[in-house]
Amino acid sequence: MLRTNLSTRPFYNERPVHVFIGVVAAAVVVMTLFNLSQVVLLSRRHSELSGRAEAAESRTRDLKVRAAQHNRSAEAEMRAILEAAVRPEGRLLLGTALSDASRKMGLTNADVEALEQALEQVRDRRPAQPMTFE
Repeated sequence: MLRTNLSTRPFYNERPVHVFIGVVAAAVVVMTLFNLSQVVLLSRRHSELSGRAEAAESRTRDLKVRAAQHNRSAEAEMRAILEAAVRPEGRLLLGTALSDASRKMGLTNADVEALEQALEQVRDRRPAQPMTFE
């Protein structure tokens, strides 16, 4: 008489096992492709950021060299660069314009002092009265 040993008994439902293994294999392939695409994407980002960092370091070195040539700190050099960029070339300097106008009119310091003394005589020194809105 033959006795059947369950451990040696053949497995009759092999199709679900093959389907399961196929699904797991497909999932592994999909995840591997996704990971590969992420590696490529992150490599590109890394190289782009490395280029940006190198450019920033180069600009920083250039700024420090320029600051050393002008005997200033890097921050002072940056302020000078920003000030030069913001200041227009042909801007009107009010003090220079007034000085030029007074020279053209022939005014001297004595004339200005006489004008100040005349204004001092007619200037009202009382405090101003507040306005009323009634």
